[in-house]
Amino acid sequence: MHKRNYFPHIDGLRGIAVLLVLLFHLDITVLKGGFIGVDVFFVISGYLISSILIPKIDQKDFSFKEFYFRRIKRLMPSMLFVVILTLLMAYFVYPLFLFEKTLKSSTATVLSFSNVYFFLESGYFDSSSYIKPLLHTWSLSVEEQFYLIWPFLLFFTLKIKKTVHRVLVLSSFAVISFFFSEYYLTINSSAAFFLTPFRVFEFLIGTLLFWTNKFEFKSYAKESLSLIGITGLIFLASFYDNKVLFPGINALLPCLFSAILIHNTGQTKYVSRIYNNQLIRWLGRISYSLYLIHWPFVVFYKHLYGPNLNPKDQIILFFSAIVVGFIIYKCIETPFRVTKRKESKIIILIFTTMVLILVTNYCLLHFESFFFKNTTTKTYGLKQIEEGKNLRFQLLSDTINDLNLKNTKHTEQVLILGDSHAPDALNFLKLAYPNYDYRMLSEGGCPPMVSDDLKLINNHPPEMKDKCYVMMDKIYRNNFLSKYEYIVINVMFGWYKPENLVAFVKEIKKKTKAKIIVFGNYIVLKRDMPEITGSGETITNKDIESFGLYDNELKIKSKGLYQFISKKELLSNGNNLKDCVLFTAQNAPMSYDSNHLSFEFSKTISDSLRIKKINIFKKK
Repeated sequence: MHKRNYFPHIDGLRGIAVLLVLLFHLDITVLKGGFIGVDVFFVISGYLISSILIPKIDQKDFSFKEFYFRRIKRLMPSMLFVVILTLLMAYFVYPLFLFEKTLKSSTATVLSFSNVYFFLESGYFDSSSYIKPLLHTWSLSVEEQFYLIWPFLLFFTLKIKKTVHRVLVLSSFAVISFFFSEYYLTINSSAAFFLTPFRVFEFLIGTLLFWTNKFEFKSYAKESLSLIGITGLIFLASFYDNKVLFPGINALLPCLFSAILIHNTGQTKYVSRIYNNQLIRWLGRISYSLYLIHWPFVVFYKHLYGPNLNPKDQIILFFSAIVVGFIIYKCIETPFRVTKRKESKIIILIFTTMVLILVTNYCLLHFESFFFKNTTTKTYGLKQIEEGKNLRFQLLSDTINDLNLKNTKHTEQVLILGDSHAPDALNFLKLAYPNYDYRMLSEGGCPPMVSDDLKLINNHPPEMKDKCYVMMDKIYRNNFLSKYEYIVINVMFGWYKPENLVAFVKEIKKKTKAKIIVFGNYIVLKRDMPEITGSGETITNKDIESFGLYDNELKIKSKGLYQFISKKELLSNGNNLKDCVLFTAQNAPMSYDSNHLSFEFSKTISDSLRIKKINIFKKK
């Protein structure tokens, strides 16, 4: 391929994009929307790749083989190096289960489908992002998937001779992608965020810029548009936050501002000095390597020193990432990009490295007991944790979900209401009092509430809100609650407060004469329990997010409304953590995450209920 033109202002825009992402990940509060830097990269990629492909295809001088070789040579070496470095750091820093999760995500990264992996892993029980050192590679996988299909789509599109028809076809692709990106935000926001089809319109905005280069603006118009573009990006980076639905229409603005700056309006005399200067262009040149290495640094630093970064931490991470990013750029990225070695040798080296990583990952994951011999019973492997989490649902059955009571075997029915903690109540109640008919109605992130309190879930993903509305409709349906003798409410109190519970109980008491029983919180941790104990640490007060939250208030408000049972009183002898039950007699943990009770621990609660002779199903 011919040497492509160099656009210094685009390197400057890359520098701005990587700075936005880096500062966002360093928790700089004024740039809480810095994630739009990724969208800037997508538009730049769409423009540069199409600027290479379109002339070559038109001149019948395009080689698929050469194109893919250049992409592999450009992207894979630095990525593979960072994956290896990340795995080494995870081995020495992480507890076993987190190391195994990193092995899985590294496999997905090497095979260019980490966006699919993190989409499938995302959800209500998903671990916090700060323990996923390769999470940021989702965008690299999106880009690689785009590069895989785009040359073929463009090749056939360019068989159309008229430019206007080409633009219309590509614009149609962009509109379709944008429409589904916006539409899917209300169906599955994680899919819209992670998956390539919902991001294609961002690349195509860059592609369509190819045909705008011949349109020149007067200098004053260039200055004005350039000012709009850079100001718009900075404003959105400070205005957006993680509550904004993204991508969809909220991704369109940063893409359009980027397009303005990529166009020759970005090469202005005055305004472009903000981003088209030597320092920012230098950051732009190392932006790929810097982007790859910065997030693993942040993740491991937070794991070692805590999730909250102070200014000193932010400065250390900022300059460390830039220095190491530059080293990778000089020693890995650039040598492979400019090498004159034979294609076959480079391909063999890259694919041999990939195979070695994949084979090593496979062996470590599938022969865990051979490679990792636990030195303590409180160190948990990924398989053990997954089995422990799944065990919580072993008592669920079609009968439990049969809310119409068609297959009832007992004379007294119990309805358990709650959020994702409702199965915990099912477990310890069924173990303690097996001679009752249990039914459960629950949704993750959706404690039962009155209609006026539904505003509490405004920031939930749309698909979660929809499930919550359906659940509330069932609860308030005529005569639904009247079928039950007992209603048990087990939720995680926090943003859902005692006053929200009291309002709900008062409302349902108009529809049922059932006895209502409410269980309080136990211990909520700041991190997943296996992460703490697996690192050889002992759980201390600094690890506790809350302990019996709102117990006193829930007890006071219970009079005449519900029976309140404190898990704190069941499992501890006061406020001292040393006197609390955290493990079963067989050393099973209280939780396999930070707050949901393990099935093994439910047995401990059921034993406590029986020992203390608390018969909650005895009507006064």
